[in-house]
Amino acid sequence: MTIGNMRANGVRTLAAWCLKDRNMSGVTDEYRKQAERCRKNAEGSLKQEDRAFWLLIAANWLKLAQDCDETSNTVLRDAG
Repeated sequence: MTIGNMRANGVRTLAAWCLKDRNMSGVTDEYRKQAERCRKNAEGSLKQEDRAFWLLIAANWLKLAQDCDETSNTVLRDAG
């Protein structure tokens, strides 16, 4: 399996998961809520290392939401 195939399979897998219930806004909203919780944890952290950790996790939740939105839009556009 090549890197290109792995990437294509990953995109198809993400698209299938994101679209499985056709309620993407709920899924991405939950990811964004998780990111907000992480940001709040960062604000309440006393140590710089802890703040950095929580902000990294928040960024990952937001990236997941954005990727899911983009993949869903692409799949819906291509299917339409």
